[in-house]
Amino acid sequence: CVCVCVCVCVCVCVCGERVLQFALRERRPSKVVDPNVCKVEIQVVSGRHLQKMDLWGLSDPYCKIWQNGTLVFQSHVQRQTLEPDWQEFFPLLLSPEDSLQLELFDFDQTSADDFMGAVTFGPDEVQRIVEDCKEREGGEWQAVKCVLRDKGGALQLGEDGAETEITLAFRLALPVRPAD
Repeated sequence: CVCVCVCVCVCVCVCGERVLQFALRERRPSKVVDPNVCKVEIQVVSGRHLQKMDLWGLSDPYCKIWQNGTLVFQSHVQRQTLEPDWQEFFPLLLSPEDSLQLELFDFDQTSADDFMGAVTFGPDEVQRIVEDCKEREGGEWQAVKCVLRDKGGALQLGEDGAETEITLAFRLALPVRPAD
């Protein structure tokens, strides 16, 4: 006797005998929060002690932020300043293996933009930031001052001799849930 499935819930033999019957249940994936992935909001706050990159003694700075080598954010250009005040926000999913890199550039209208410095957060630093965000109640911002380095790894100094720094702020966003 050969069995043929007539519908999803009843199987019958070709000869007409019922072989198996079972109840159908609607199966939905459970919405489990992944404890290793955290959604944070990042604020690019400001920059201080930037280098003069333009002929008239100022810069047109903007930031790029990379996660594991992928560009995830680019700020607006702040025109003619050595003390930019971006106050720009973006959300980002972070896991323990992630690294972040912030790069600062001077926008140029007629040539390639000039690199002004960078800072990298390795996985340990990213994890520390996430843990600090989780400990803060009520979505409190955690400010992080980033001292930039040049391509050779030396500290980047502004025209006033002080270290070039960018201030970022982090806070925990809503828990991450898998898509339906």
